[in-house]
Amino acid sequence: MADKGNILVVDDDADICETLKDILEMEGYEVATALDGFKALEAAKETKFDAVLMDVKMPVMNGVETFKKLKEISPGTPVIMVSAYAVNDLIKEALREGAFAALQKPIDFDLLFSTIEEARGNGGLVLVV
Repeated sequence: MADKGNILVVDDDADICETLKDILEMEGYEVATALDGFKALEAAKETKFDAVLMDVKMPVMNGVETFKKLKEISPGTPVIMVSAYAVNDLIKEALREGAFAALQKPIDFDLLFSTIEEARGNGGLVLVV
């Protein structure tokens, strides 16, 4: 399958990272993972990603804080925030800061794939919650 782009998955749950990585790779994406915001920022300094899937609720540095710092490193990278929790204030903050979209877990993969492609096409930021 042709390469559709380079995606970074950021989630403090290693199982979720691996599951998303496997599913996205089956769809033709190149995928890297990071288990926290600090590792995500390091990865963004080393690699240009076409999109980022970022968990909102993570320990130490949450997804919105990570997103804000990521914008400084790679301002044009679409970021999709993902969360299983009711974190409406964080989601609203991320959207105000320029996130493209917010999606709720469990993830609807058809919606995720279309959101990634729309974000990449628009050059916007994507937040999956």
